[in-house]
Amino acid sequence: MANKLNMTTVAEGVETEGQRSILKKRGCGSFQGYLVAKPQPAEQFEQQFLRSSKTPPLDKQ
Repeated sequence: MANKLNMTTVAEGVETEGQRSILKKRGCGSFQGYLVAKPQPAEQFEQQFLRSSKTPPLDKQ
């Protein structure tokens, strides 16, 4: 239904390649879950994704 309404969908809790394959066949192109990455503490996420960015903070541009 979301595709017919031109809405983007995100499937949550995708853990296996089989689940991802079924979702893709049904038109869902975005997903999250253990297949992508396991949960992690906020500090670890920040170090891995936010602080590793080479783009300066917006207030410094």
